[in-house]
Amino acid sequence: MHLQLGKVPTVVISSLEMAKEVMKTHDSVMCNRPEMLVPKVVLHNCTNISLCPYGEYWRQARKIATVELFMGRCIQAFEVREKRLLWIL
Repeated sequence: MHLQLGKVPTVVISSLEMAKEVMKTHDSVMCNRPEMLVPKVVLHNCTNISLCPYGEYWRQARKIATVELFMGRCIQAFEVREKRLLWIL
């Protein structure tokens, strides 16, 4: 089903088979977010990882975020903070 929500075209998928089809074979077509004026102005032309369009820039930003956030040192630091918080509570 196709809906027009304001300026944003929206597709509603109601069957499991069709959802699998869309998510596996047509994922690159369906993965972009609609362009909005406010995030472009406020968030530096949508250059953060959550709002940038799918493409080479998004892949590089995801790779950097993954390497920096999920390193062993960072995870251990989060565990120490969690233990301290639990000790305080």
